[in-house]
Amino acid sequence: EPFRSQYAGRLYDGEVAYTDSQLARLLDHLRRTGIYDRALIVLLSDHGESLGEHGEDEHGFFIYHSTLRVPMIFKLPARSAGSPRVVRQPVGTVDVAPTLLELLRLRDPITRQFQGISLASLILGKAADGDQRVYAETYYPRNSFGWSPLRSLTTRQYHYIEAPQPELYDLASDPQEKTNLFATKQAEAAALRERLRDI
Repeated sequence: EPFRSQYAGRLYDGEVAYTDSQLARLLDHLRRTGIYDRALIVLLSDHGESLGEHGEDEHGFFIYHSTLRVPMIFKLPARSAGSPRVVRQPVGTVDVAPTLLELLRLRDPITRQFQGISLASLILGKAADGDQRVYAETYYPRNSFGWSPLRSLTTRQYHYIEAPQPELYDLASDPQEKTNLFATKQAEAAALRERLRDI
């Protein structure tokens, strides 16, 4: 309470509102104690939530953008923040650790083990958006039901899903991923499938 009553019938919205209220408490505390301005803060979610899109009511079974796209917000220390910017290219949660180490100017041999790349140049506005590709997978269908696992590759324009019946979506014109273009965009699908198999 009071979120349970305020959001009766819309419990997911209530969860979001509750989480927002707790983040507000944390950020207010950091401001009151003088930590906020010099802090590097990353706000990130591990997964999205499908609320009925593509017939899924949760997350983990499919790998459409309703469950893959998550908030990733970097709040830099005031001395290095510059002006706020939005990075439009796809990036992955796998990129967070190398980004933090670079932003904090920490050198560690563990970075050789990272599969992600640092986004520091993009965050600081020192590099143009490149042609990043983001990999995703789910083994939940296989492990729970004996069905096929799903793997995907997202670029700025396309989302290719390797499944028993492959799927290709043009994210610019179809962000809800309603029209599978696999049959009509064979060259694009084949190129993404090849890159996915390289991974």
